[in-house]
This record gives sequence, structure tokens and C-alpha cells, in this order.
Amino acid sequence: MFALLERTIRRLQSRANAQVVLLDLPRHPRTQAIFGNAELEYQTQLSDAAVRLNVPIWSLTEDAGIEPADFHDFAHVGNVDARRRIQSLLCHRISQLISESKDL
Repeated sequence: MFALLERTIRRLQSRANAQVVLLDLPRHPRTQAIFGNAELEYQTQLSDAAVRLNVPIWSLTEDAGIEPADFHDFAHVGNVDARRRIQSLLCHRISQLISESKDL
């Protein structure tokens, strides 16, 4: 399922010495209930790929305090304040990553 993604990440890591992060989409709390085994399989394969590639997965939904009411549907965050929280958290994590890489 993640073969193309894995090849791309390995190429970046070997040629560009890039620091790669997998950014997971915002997850509606009912995603698991709706998609069942397909969601579990996706999460398992994503986690396995992250381990193989030695890259972190950033899932911002919980850390940004995203609630079910913040979603427009099961795939899109519709609440403006919720989107800003996600963007702010993402910017913060990227700036941390850049700072840490400068220390290396």
C-alpha cells in the first residue's frame, strides 16, 4: 500500500539528506467505527512503514484538541478555529524540527 511513499522517502533520505515526517490527516473520532478494519489496516501499515523508514508520524487531531463538532464531514475540518489550531501546532512542530536539525 505504501510502496511509492517508501521509495520516495528512501530517495529523499539517501540523496537529499532530508528529514522526513509523515503527517496524518485530521481524524474524525468516529473514523474507526465507520471504516472498521480498513481503518485499522491503514493505521497498521502506516505505523509499520514509519518504523521501517525511521520517520515519525505526526497526528495532530488530538494534540490540537479537535472535536467531532469541528468537522464539516468525516474528512474535512470545517471549524475555522480548529483549522487554526492545527496550523499553529504544525508550524510549531516544523520550527522545532528545524531547530533540532541545526543542533546536529
